Amino acid sequence: MVRNQTKIEINKTLDEHPYFTATDFNLVVKGKTISIQYEFEDKFYFRITLPIQTTTKTIKKTKPPGILGNRSYNEEEDIEVYKITGKVCPGEMVMEEPLNFEGKNQITSHLWKWLNCIWEELSAGPIKKMIDEQNEEIEKIKSQVNEISDDYFTQEEANELKRKLDTFEEKFKEHIQKSSKKNGDGEKKLRKLEKEIGALKETIGVLNKRTWYKSSISKMYKWIASEGNRNLIKNGTKLLKPLLPDSVKDIW
Repeated sequence: MVRNQTKIEINKTLDEHPYFTATDFNLVVKGKTISIQYEFEDKFYFRITLPIQTTTKTIKKTKPPGILGNRSYNEEEDIEVYKITGKVCPGEMVMEEPLNFEGKNQITSHLWKWLNCIWEELSAGPIKKMIDEQNEEIEKIKSQVNEISDDYFTQEEANELKRKLDTFEEKFKEHIQKSSKKNGDGEKKLRKLEKEIGALKETIGVLNKRTWYKSSISKMYKWIASEGNRNLIKNGTKLLKPLLPDSVKDIW
């Protein structure tokens, strides 16, 4: 049977987390197994099995030099540890990860990591949904772009497209300037944007229409969906729409 003190420490850890309380979770103890499940998302769980006894472990300890100037040396020592195993979802790298650690004090440490992983998953949910929705829109655009001719841009078309890129660049610059006030990396981002827009302009005279649009749409949406620009995701297709030929705009 699991000690009451262990349960108290677990509930205390749940309550101390900045985004959760113990009432957000179901704590179930059966024999030596402790199971904690997030009340509002059944797939998120923390499960460990406690040992009934300690295991002997041999460790190496470095002894300092003696008062007579003897050199330091390594010495083996046997200690008793609790080996604890289990499984969590979500894990730090993948959704389900095994747990294997030593020492009862590590229970709360691993529990805290799990709580952080839950919060990261919950926070990423709305962003992922927006990205998925926009990716669907981008795929629709790209499928329509396949219908664009593989002719090259005329000089008039090239000039008009460059003008539209200038407009896109100005709108994006406004966002960068607003979002970069806190971290002070605006100048670096602006120079990078100018360089990339310049590269797109140069390829107008090199690539045919179909290839240019397919390549450019992917690149520009990558900027929109990148870290730091994610509040633009919901307006991603609106930003791209003015750049597209009329045959593609008509799909909206």
